[in-house]
Amino acid sequence: YNSALISWGTDEAATGQVDYGKTTILLSSSELVFPLSNNHQISLSPLEPDQNYFYRVKSFDQAGNERISQIQSFKTLPLPSNLRPPENIHSFTKRPGNKEITLEWTNPDDLNFTGVRISFRTDRFPSDIHDGSILGDFAGKPGEQRAFTHRNLKNGETYYYAAASYDDSGNFQKSILISATPATDAEQQTNTSSGGGGCGMIFPNGNTPSPPGPSASAGMMTTIGILILRILKKGFNTLKYPPVSEWRH
Repeated sequence: YNSALISWGTDEAATGQVDYGKTTILLSSSELVFPLSNNHQISLSPLEPDQNYFYRVKSFDQAGNERISQIQSFKTLPLPSNLRPPENIHSFTKRPGNKEITLEWTNPDDLNFTGVRISFRTDRFPSDIHDGSILGDFAGKPGEQRAFTHRNLKNGETYYYAAASYDDSGNFQKSILISATPATDAEQQTNTSSGGGGCGMIFPNGNTPSPPGPSASAGMMTTIGILILRILKKGFNTLKYPPVSEWRH
């Protein structure tokens, strides 16, 4: 389940090497095997259980002539039941708060589930469940919803978590990663609110502006009255009167 033995023969003494990978790109290579031989066996490990792999073999004779096979494939065996970890947790979420982060998850339904281990770092994500500081091992029932609050943290600093389920034999599932940054309520509201200035309009349901109320009507009437007074005043100042000598007594 975690290794494969590749065997082939050559018609003259030669070296041996295997290129392999999960795709036909073949990103990995075994060591070049000496001394020269007609029969070749190379073990590939570590491999993932129940996984398809592609490979090709290469040989060089004493004169440096190279022969490369066609790409072929194989599949590793699945893990035995006593080595197979339970399914991983799901719905793994976080809720940052003031100097704390609450982690929530749901245990898998597997009967061989024993618990969940969570580790964390402050510089990067843990490379696996054993990397960093262990936050805790959390036992529980299959399918149970759990939560834990990580307290006494530093606001503004990001915390990186890895979580994985395990069984009573110590078989761990692959890690699930998540990160969060604690902050005060005010800081969280500042971070989530939109910035910028200017003015805006508040629309009621239906997305239509509210009709002007009494105060708006009064303001409009006042403006109209001022305009009328200015027009009358301008017209009065432009009236022409005859000279005094032309007045009739």
